[in-house]
Amino acid sequence: MERHRIRLRFRKEGELRFISHRDLVRVFERIFRRAGFELSMTEGFHAKARLSFPLALSLGIEGAEEIMEVELQQPIAPEEIGRRLSDQSVAGLVIDQVIPMPPGSPKPRVRSVVYEILVPTDRHRSLVELIEQRTNQSEWPVERIGKNQTIDVLPQLASLGLVDRKLRIEQRIHSEASFNPRDLLRDLEMDDLEEQGLVLRRQQVELKDSKFEDSELRDSESEDNESEDNESEDSKFEDSESEDSELRDSELRDSELRDSELRDSELRDSKH
Repeated sequence: MERHRIRLRFRKEGELRFISHRDLVRVFERIFRRAGFELSMTEGFHAKARLSFPLALSLGIEGAEEIMEVELQQPIAPEEIGRRLSDQSVAGLVIDQVIPMPPGSPKPRVRSVVYEILVPTDRHRSLVELIEQRTNQSEWPVERIGKNQTIDVLPQLASLGLVDRKLRIEQRIHSEASFNPRDLLRDLEMDDLEEQGLVLRRQQVELKDSKFEDSELRDSESEDNESEDNESEDSKFEDSESEDSELRDSELRDSELRDSELRDSELRDSKH
């Protein structure tokens, strides 16, 4: 059976940020089925829809530019897919872009992500001083929450600073253990910000094959403006699916562990 892979760029906002990654997968499955799409299924006794996320989002964090891929049984125009999904979507889940993927194109691999959180004005000075102190060291050991493990975060930090009153964390994604933004917030003495009602947000997700997305977007805009058919050349990339799978599995396990710890904490607070 022929399969047609599409990539979605979407937002996960508001109260929806409190559902787990597994629940988000179920939400997408229901939305696709309510919209009347026939999903391609895996083989075997327990067949599952072919949906994939290159990097799970932890519980309680908003996503402004998240990515997922799904395989459909029939080719459908991206505009129609976006319209039908938006009509069936739930509050807090916004479909921003639908990109058809050419046959044989590599699976998405994340190059870097950007997290942001608003910082009260009276804490700007102390935060800037602490960032300067930490980043001027030869190493910055940070304990990973719930992992009983300490890692040096400096090789993974592309940039870190206060921008427009927000703490901005740009993180390179490595195949080895990656830090969670909350690990960094705790070490910077900013882990109480979320408790005060401020929202941690994953503002950007950059893929290693982002040039393909940019090319597709430019072609789409050209077609809208000039009503011309343009074809973009397919880019070739090295395929390291085993490495990607291990990274996704690791991130998912970390996300589920943090989700469980957060639920336990909320349950203890409610009892008190």
